[in-house]
Amino acid sequence: MDNIIEFPKLGLEFNINDVAFDVIGNFEIKWYGIIICFGFLLSIILAMRVCENFDISKDDLLDYLLFAMPAAIVGARLFYVVFAFDEYKDNLKEIFNIRQGGLAIYGGVIFAVITVLIVSKVKKKSVLNVLDFAAPYIMLGQAIGRWGNFTNQEAFGGATNLPWGMTGNLIKERLEYYGLSRQQLVHPTFLYESLICFVGFAFMMIYRKRWQKEKGEILCLYMIIYGIARAIIESLRVDSLMLGNVRVSRLISIVIFVLGITLLIDIRRRHKLKMIETSEEESSLRKIVEVIETSDEEDTMQEAEALEAARQAELMAYELQDEYTERE
Repeated sequence: MDNIIEFPKLGLEFNINDVAFDVIGNFEIKWYGIIICFGFLLSIILAMRVCENFDISKDDLLDYLLFAMPAAIVGARLFYVVFAFDEYKDNLKEIFNIRQGGLAIYGGVIFAVITVLIVSKVKKKSVLNVLDFAAPYIMLGQAIGRWGNFTNQEAFGGATNLPWGMTGNLIKERLEYYGLSRQQLVHPTFLYESLICFVGFAFMMIYRKRWQKEKGEILCLYMIIYGIARAIIESLRVDSLMLGNVRVSRLISIVIFVLGITLLIDIRRRHKLKMIETSEEESSLRKIVEVIETSDEEDTMQEAEALEAARQAELMAYELQDEYTERE
């Protein structure tokens, strides 16, 4: 189906067919799925190129992906369905139709993390090292995946008069469903999140190369960046998943943000203490070496003095022998 997406104040209009192509049996492959898969694939390729630099073999990384990716898809869908069950209660088969959208990022992340914990325990690998390594690539996948929301005209915000306000035929239908005016322009919140995630990915990669001191810092940065960004963006959206009057994703975002800051402060504090202890140990070692060197110098001087005394005694003996010989 052709969909019209507009940014009227910018003079932009896009005619986008949400179906990329059909396969055997008229099975539709949608741009939503292709974009999400592309985000996954690019993240995996980039991660595979450098994983061994972080004590993660390519085989181990593939094992993690083999289990974590399906878990992430199931978790993302389950999370969405649980909090939007009214959309599916009259047609339960639609729960399994993910081509129309309806994947909640937090559900995917939660299930993926649980899977990583289990696989790491089986493989006896460091969970923190794996999650710390994966964090930037997860954010890159999210940055790209949000453009699937663009083709589906979902994950948009409330009314706005900003120059980049958007609208579209499906957006108008959904606004009417939420009891809002069809004519209003809305925040392209998918775009906000995508741009923040791209910047976050770049920042985490630079931080990892230049400033990281301890494992876990990059994971904390992910929690801080995505947590605060999603909390703000979620407050703009009109299609938030709700638990009573609470925006579920906003609540989770705030918790993750606070937890990320707390953990990062603790990690940096521990690193500072470690550096102080190391410095004190080095100072103690230097003092011990100095004492040993001083002791060695004193021993050497004593040996030299003893040798000199022996030499003098030997000379005196020779002199006495010479005098005795002359007397005879």
